[in-house]
Amino acid sequence: MKKLLFIFVLVLSIGFASAACTLSSELVYQDPHPTLPGEYVDVVFQVTGVENPECDRVKFELSEKYPFSLDPDLASSADIRGGIYFDVEYAQYWNVPYRIRVDEAALEGESVLEVHYYSDTPEGKKVFFTREFNITVEDSKTDFEISIKDYDSATNTITFEILNIGEHD
Repeated sequence: MKKLLFIFVLVLSIGFASAACTLSSELVYQDPHPTLPGEYVDVVFQVTGVENPECDRVKFELSEKYPFSLDPDLASSADIRGGIYFDVEYAQYWNVPYRIRVDEAALEGESVLEVHYYSDTPEGKKVFFTREFNITVEDSKTDFEISIKDYDSATNTITFEILNIGEHD
């Protein structure tokens, strides 16, 4: 009898543990890649686990830390009702897009973009998650030299020659 009761409690506790609100996020889109200092970069994060009924209200927030910032009229956070969420294709995830400005004095290389996301549980508790993503910043602007290669006065046609004198293609 004790063995049967132990197995029942074990199965019940495993069922509760698997129903806990577990969220995960991935960076699924970045344009341009690499991004340029002083320009905007469009990113889309994909949050999974929002279909779980244990995730009552899900909130996603972008941390504005140097060299990344948002325009003043854009919100840094978004939220949805968890447990009942699905998109038109019945996917089990939530896409969160942002248009982020990269500081013009940003150093080249990998810069960390931090996001926070959390959920309220039906019991009134909060489950917090933090994730960091690397965004490559590279000043890929280059310089060109333009010269006249040929001019045909009979047809009034001019041909230019463009020479890349910069460090990048």
